[in-house]
Amino acid sequence: MLFNSSLSLLAVFATLTTLNPAALAYNGNNGIVGGDSVAVNDPIARQTVGLFFESNTGGSGICSGSILRAGVILTAAHCIENAKAGAVVFSNDNLIPLVQTFGTPQASSQVYPMTNVKAFPGFPGESAADGSTATFEDLALVTYNGPIPQGFQAAQFLSLSQFENSVKSGAPVELAGYGVINNDRADTSLRGAGTLRKVQVKFMSKSNDNFDIFVGGRAGHITCSGDSGGPAMVTLGGQIYVVGVLSRGDCVSNSIYTLVTSDILANSPL
Repeated sequence: MLFNSSLSLLAVFATLTTLNPAALAYNGNNGIVGGDSVAVNDPIARQTVGLFFESNTGGSGICSGSILRAGVILTAAHCIENAKAGAVVFSNDNLIPLVQTFGTPQASSQVYPMTNVKAFPGFPGESAADGSTATFEDLALVTYNGPIPQGFQAAQFLSLSQFENSVKSGAPVELAGYGVINNDRADTSLRGAGTLRKVQVKFMSKSNDNFDIFVGGRAGHITCSGDSGGPAMVTLGGQIYVVGVLSRGDCVSNSIYTLVTSDILANSPL
């Protein structure tokens, strides 16, 4: 799906005052609740970005993503469903003022209009180029015209065999995203969404089909609305690796991530 980025981004800015971070949430249950702000020098802040979307149905929302390479962001496929415009924002501070002031020198260097979005094979409605039924679940790529800004870097990924040999039940996993900071669903405001936060949980298990991984923490410390597409990360040998992309969760203590490995990324749809 290609965007007319120069015009469409203006529509995104116009909707920010009424932004609903759950508008594009998968199953209505996808933000870091009970987490901590991420320092600018934290490696997580250097490889994680915020995403704004406007949908064809008039809604708009926040998602999160990881830098795959210059001009390409990895996120969740459900984030791009019905999207007609969007912006990629490089900042661990509040993203909303940056997008609202796009065009000023600072914001212009941190906000990039999206140019294209594409789900991986396996998400509903998507198929591999060869017509196969290979499934990679809730993964998508977002593109923008520009470099990786100074101070940021591409995320690193394990192979499936490295993941299986290194990440065992109970292993610490860090989750990051720009979503809401409480799970009061009666409150329809942004609830703190827009600032990068992180929380440490534990790896619980991987699905037998290698599509999903399950993580959990103590109640009130987990992902929620706006964190969709954000990374689950493990640290091995002092290096941070992204092992999952947030798909869905209960906003209380459990989240389900689509497993992402270098093997899967080799089948990139873009």
